[in-house]
Amino acid sequence: MNITNNQNLPMPLVNAVKNDEYSKGGADYSVSQLINPTQQTILFNRYESQLTEDVSDSIWKLFGKGFHMLMEKHGGKHSLTEERLFMEIGGRKISGAPDWYDGEKLWDWKTTKAYARKSRLAEWTKQVNAYRFLLEHYGFKVSGTYIMALYKDWRKSEALKDPNYPQKDSEVIEIEKWTNDITENYLSERVKKLVANEKVIDDNLPECTKEEMWTREEAWVVVKKGKTRAINGGVKFSKEDAEKVLGEQKKPEENEIIHRPGIRARCEGYCSVSEFCSQRMKFKIENGIEELAEVEA
Repeated sequence: MNITNNQNLPMPLVNAVKNDEYSKGGADYSVSQLINPTQQTILFNRYESQLTEDVSDSIWKLFGKGFHMLMEKHGGKHSLTEERLFMEIGGRKISGAPDWYDGEKLWDWKTTKAYARKSRLAEWTKQVNAYRFLLEHYGFKVSGTYIMALYKDWRKSEALKDPNYPQKDSEVIEIEKWTNDITENYLSERVKKLVANEKVIDDNLPECTKEEMWTREEAWVVVKKGKTRAINGGVKFSKEDAEKVLGEQKKPEENEIIHRPGIRARCEGYCSVSEFCSQRMKFKIENGIEELAEVEA
């Protein structure tokens, strides 16, 4: 990975980003790579030395790493923190480093955006269960699995308006504990799929699904004029339905319909190999798009 500093940010930030000590410890695949889309993992392994990331795009990663370091320092003498564990599945060596095992429960720290909670929960569940499986492979007993989420963009005003929005800026989320059979089958299938595509050319790699791309379908939204937040029931996936909602309002002249284009959030803001992805290029060509704007997940 090549690090640039296009915004001429201070040297301590640059050094902090450059001196990333992360390593999968000689494993073929890390737990994170198993969970990621197959295409993304294969492309990353192929083009890692050619990838470029600017320091300005890594600031929030530093905050997350800083929090992890604090938790590691204060985890306690009889706990397991950031210890890389290994096992072989399907002829490949995999590894993972659970954030904190307190002797009974497994915890994973997440510094993330509030609205990402819903879209990321399924991935978090897979990740935490994979870590649990590794721990139990080493003989540790895990009675419960949890996410400690810290929402870096949390707003009280949103919490008051939306009951589905996190109600506090931090939250403990209990993660469903899979059986060992379910976990082993999941990991085996992920390894099998990666192995089957290790030598497949880029253009023929399995395409990412809508769920993997964190796709938001295009929508037509009924809002108060001058506002962007949809009125109750105002988010529709066809213009005709939105027009019907608009016509049902007591004072339709005070409202309007705005179009929200579909977004592949992961592709445009959170995929380091997007420039090498033929699926993304095909999407741009088919939709006549010169550049795809970065988005927030």
